[in-house]
Amino acid sequence: MLSIACHAAVFLLAALTAFCFAVHHADHDCCGEDCPVCRVLAANARALQLTGALVMGLLVLFAAVMCAGTFRMVRRQTPRYSPVALKIRLNN
Repeated sequence: MLSIACHAAVFLLAALTAFCFAVHHADHDCCGEDCPVCRVLAANARALQLTGALVMGLLVLFAAVMCAGTFRMVRRQTPRYSPVALKIRLNN
């Protein structure tokens, strides 16, 4: 469990560093086509987009696991032998 927390911390630190770099160099003086700052900003933008997609994917996975657990719990609480399941005709 500690390994997952360490990986998450490193991942968040990298995303935060990329964001801070982008904010700090947003209005830099571009030196032309092969501007190293522009290349790093483009790479950071791709990394932040990937981070957002990854977080959304993890949230969807978490929601799916929670829904599956809820359905499993509801299925356990539903009686198997109801009058409908046993096909008992209830005439009044």
